[in-house]
Amino acid sequence: MVLRPRIAVVVAILIIIMAARAAFPGNRLTATVFDIGQGDAILVQCGRHQLLVDGGPDAAVLAKLGRTMPFFDRTIDAVVLTHPHADHYSGLAAVLGRYKVGRLFISGAPSDSDAYRDFEAAAEHAAPAPLIAGDVIELGDCGRAAALWPAEGIAPGVKDPHDATVVLRVSAPEPTSPNAAMLLTGDPTDQVERELIRRHMPIAADILKVGHHGSRTSTSGDFLDAVGSVSAVISAGKRNMYRHPHEATLLRLSARHIGIFRTDIAGDVVVRIDPGRAYVAGY
Repeated sequence: MVLRPRIAVVVAILIIIMAARAAFPGNRLTATVFDIGQGDAILVQCGRHQLLVDGGPDAAVLAKLGRTMPFFDRTIDAVVLTHPHADHYSGLAAVLGRYKVGRLFISGAPSDSDAYRDFEAAAEHAAPAPLIAGDVIELGDCGRAAALWPAEGIAPGVKDPHDATVVLRVSAPEPTSPNAAMLLTGDPTDQVERELIRRHMPIAADILKVGHHGSRTSTSGDFLDAVGSVSAVISAGKRNMYRHPHEATLLRLSARHIGIFRTDIAGDVVVRIDPGRAYVAGY
């Protein structure tokens, strides 16, 4: 009779341990493009390590993180804000309030928005630092995010923050294929795309997160040819006022037989990034 309560405790502990192990995504690299409305929020996970790229237009990102991260995990290794526009930073204040963030990176592009100044004040304790081409964010043993843009010295002088948007290439540390990666483009202009090509940046990737929610001012034909993607993910809100993604962008993707996954249609899109290839694993 005395052993039964002890057995019950042991069983409960074992259940908690099994649940905790099941909650972690294991030693594999994944990226979840959240259906966050008209904005961007992408969670990259490698075992127990996480990188959040942008936070979407509001605090809805918290519910997404709560369903995707282990229920007991309140730490995010790194957060990257690709550029100072509200559909990318507004949700980050809530993230910084709930989670312990190891490092906060920004593009360094200026903004005269009162809302962005409020965000900067809320983020001051996280000591945000500019991210420039050549910087690398390591994510445990199975993942890394290499910054390809902005180039050093560009961000402070831009008039359009899109010209200094952070572009990241997420891959395994030692890929066996040159295209085994996911390219997270933020909201680049076609000028940024041309610069990435001109500077011979390593933009080849099986999966492309389409720039600027499918706007016609991004995702040029030359850029698509240089990236060589098999699939593309577009983050856009249902019936958004900008009518993203633009028909011209969809036609450029379709003409190259690139698979299209849209958050406004498919919901969250999960990408698996292995050393040999990257592919859409679920939605």
